[in-house]
Amino acid sequence: MSIKSLEQKLQAHNNDNRLLEQYYEGCVYVDKLNISVPPILQHINTSIGWPGTCVNVLEERLDFLGWDDNGKYDLETTFIDNSMDNESSLANVDTLLYGTGFISVSTGFKNEPPAIITAESPLHTTGVWDKRTRRLTEGYTRYRDEDGNLTKAVFYEADQTTYLRRASESAPWKVESVDRHKLGRVPLVRLPNRARAGRPGGKSEITPAIRSYTNTAVRTLLGMEVNREFFQAPQRYVLGAKEDSFVDGSGNPIPGWKAIMGSLWNLERDEAWAAEHPEDSNGGMPKVGQFPSNPAGPYLEQLAGLAQLVCAESGMPSMYLGFTTTNPPSADAIRALEARLVKRAERRQSAWSPGYAEVGQIAALITKGTLPKRSEIEVSWRDASTPTKAADADRATKLVASSIIPAHSRVTYEMAGLTPRQITQIELDIAEQEAKAAVEPDPPPVPGIGTPITAAAPVVAQP
Repeated sequence: MSIKSLEQKLQAHNNDNRLLEQYYEGCVYVDKLNISVPPILQHINTSIGWPGTCVNVLEERLDFLGWDDNGKYDLETTFIDNSMDNESSLANVDTLLYGTGFISVSTGFKNEPPAIITAESPLHTTGVWDKRTRRLTEGYTRYRDEDGNLTKAVFYEADQTTYLRRASESAPWKVESVDRHKLGRVPLVRLPNRARAGRPGGKSEITPAIRSYTNTAVRTLLGMEVNREFFQAPQRYVLGAKEDSFVDGSGNPIPGWKAIMGSLWNLERDEAWAAEHPEDSNGGMPKVGQFPSNPAGPYLEQLAGLAQLVCAESGMPSMYLGFTTTNPPSADAIRALEARLVKRAERRQSAWSPGYAEVGQIAALITKGTLPKRSEIEVSWRDASTPTKAADADRATKLVASSIIPAHSRVTYEMAGLTPRQITQIELDIAEQEAKAAVEPDPPPVPGIGTPITAAAPVVAQP
């Protein structure tokens, strides 16, 4: 497939991806029904962050911890050099948001790490998927320059990566440099979200249902905002007042808000009208009244119902959208509420592990010149549930005490919640202590400390 075809493929999804991004950022324009809101108040902008919450809450449980290769391919160094704890988070957010995420692996230039791993935006990245090999056969990414123009691009192939540049967005592409890496596979990895056999490209967490609930909630907020204006300054009426009651000293009409705030408190009696209508029990005094205004309660109840629908669609507990109770739930109740969300996160970990494993394989191929087998690399994720550090340490301690796992095993350290860097430092410290113990002789025993003391035989006096 040519670069032009990949450009067309990218443009075909551009509008949908931009719309999803607007929902995520809370800046989407929602059409008004133009029924109950006056045209003069249509310019009020209301937004709600539910779509972004649906993405962020799930992503916060997807912490990529790195690759476990038993130190054979030094992938821990690659993890640290590329700040993969942060870079993987960028890719995870895009994957949940757009339905597909991308991670590229390239050869480092001078004064750079041997392998450069970068999260690529689905707004500017696409590729050709091979279902049999479960990898991309071609890839394409375009970048914006300092002025915001799409004048840079990268074309990924199995044996080389081509860097392109053009003078302007309407100019043709020209080859800037070529990296003939001879990897035998495309160094661009795709991460699908909620993929199906009939839809391998994935699906966004901001589903049509979430977007529909958000639209209705935005219009509800607008209605509540309009109602607030009338609630703060309710509509009033006056019967039997003179016309000059609503003009100032210069004969100019008094604005409506000023009349409401002060002019209605000093209305005068219409003597002429009172003389013509002696039957009026009010004696010609104007009658002032107020139309009832609706409180915000019905709007808040509607928002609460919509929020429940969002929770059902996204698997979030209702407390994540602000539903609180007088008595907070217990720890067991919280775990029960989060069970579905945790399971969704675990499914994402299972679905993305092959992609992250491929990233590690390509990085090892670049740095060590050897392609690891899939069985040689294990992808590590943090527990998707929310255990405390004390609970992790308690679990590891009990397993060690029961002789199920050894005290100084790397598995034990990981179970206790230590980071890969902390584990490596602990292993170095233990090795250093063991080396010192093997070289230094044991100190001589001190009498009375650690050695038994034999009591002297009693002296028997002779007769």
